[in-house]
Amino acid sequence: ARHFRSRASFAPDVRTSVTAHAPGDAREVLSRRAKARHSDTMALSEQMNLLRIDYDKSLVPAGGAEVVGECASPLPGEGRMTAEPAGRKFHEKAMRVRGLITDAQLEAAANRRVAALKASESSASLAKAASSTSLGSLADDPDAQENDPTYAGPKDPIKIGPKGKEFLDHYHIMGLGRERFNATLDQINANFKVRSLLLHPDKCGIAQASEEDKEKLEKRFKDLQTAFEVLTDSKKRREYDSVDAPKTKLPKKLKEDGSEWFEKCVPAFKELARFFDGKGDASRYIVEDPEAPFEKVREMYAFWAKFKSWREFPAEDEEDLESADDRWQRREMEKENKKKREEEKKADTKRIKQFIGLAEDTDPRVIAKRREEKEAREAKKLAKGAGRREAEAAAAKAA
Repeated sequence: ARHFRSRASFAPDVRTSVTAHAPGDAREVLSRRAKARHSDTMALSEQMNLLRIDYDKSLVPAGGAEVVGECASPLPGEGRMTAEPAGRKFHEKAMRVRGLITDAQLEAAANRRVAALKASESSASLAKAASSTSLGSLADDPDAQENDPTYAGPKDPIKIGPKGKEFLDHYHIMGLGRERFNATLDQINANFKVRSLLLHPDKCGIAQASEEDKEKLEKRFKDLQTAFEVLTDSKKRREYDSVDAPKTKLPKKLKEDGSEWFEKCVPAFKELARFFDGKGDASRYIVEDPEAPFEKVREMYAFWAKFKSWREFPAEDEEDLESADDRWQRREMEKENKKKREEEKKADTKRIKQFIGLAEDTDPRVIAKRREEKEAREAKKLAKGAGRREAEAAAAKAA
């Protein structure tokens, strides 16, 4: 429309030019034609201007939102306003005027932001290392972990021995503190993409920050990059998940009648399932139904008898590989660390096998099956003995 109007406004006056050069009746005819063209030009120009505030319904895509044909204007308010709302406040008021949101919902959202801000000042959260406004749109996201009142916050850093490495709460830094080991690679990539933009020092006003805040902003962003590096590397993530997960609670003693099996063994099997070193989901082989066919129970224990865990056990006194001066020293450190980890790994494997054996011996379904098989053997033995006695009696009678 702008291009058309510029051409129309700077075009020569057609009526004047034809009137000056056309003789007699032709001059009148040309004048009428010029007036008609000018009228068409003005009508088209008017139409183009109208298109700026109107729309063609046929151009709205299927399922698209309705196009509002109104110019921007001050919102109607309660009484006289000395200042017009802007930014988020403008959208909030517009939605309230349209009836799309209530005052109670706006107040609840504001309370969540205030609560998240207070929590960020008193806990080691993402906002702890920066100014209260550095979370950007994360502070307004109701789905973010920082705005979840049930979220317990980050874990304390895990230190592996005086010489070993320190593990920060990588899942919390990545915004996946609730999902933790269940977080998928797609979630990690998506969260890193968002947070690397929102929490970049340049986006958080590092130029105007004090020296102390600059260090905090830079450290937070560096921790985010470290978390992404660890959680996207399968080997490093396994090592981190190994130390991040609590020690597996495996019962060492159970009642022989099987009355405690479902209460204590099922949770233990579920804890072990996350560390299954193989394809598929190990939790498929946890049969919780007391009335399940024994064939399923037999299949369950056949699987767990071959179970292997991928969990690693960094030793308290192992060396930090990042401190190696060269490749030779790094290889020597790796050998020494591997030897120390294997000792704890063997002990864990033994503990798992002992638990699986105990679980099978105290499983009420296994106990019932073994009792049934024993009774069948005894009945067969009695039947065989009875048959032998009858044969001897018949032989004696014949003699």
